[in-house]
Amino acid sequence: MPQRPPNSIAVEKAPRSKAQQHSHHHRITSLTVTGASNHITVDFAASSTLRVEGADNEIRWRAPAAAKPRVSVVGAGNRISRQR
Repeated sequence: MPQRPPNSIAVEKAPRSKAQQHSHHHRITSLTVTGASNHITVDFAASSTLRVEGADNEIRWRAPAAAKPRVSVVGAGNRISRQR
């Protein structure tokens, strides 16, 4: 049987403004999730990308105002939703 790759997550963070430098909060510009059965909640920057490769992943995301990430999904049973 072929070996399945382990679950993995790759993240890129947006640079923080001077006002945000005293905060530990980062908005994510790029998130890649590989594998199965991951449950993730993420805060995206206004311009961002989400890539999901695998099965049965649940991704909840937030973004400023009406912004939405560019989404690419490969696999079955993945659930992606905006969290308010």
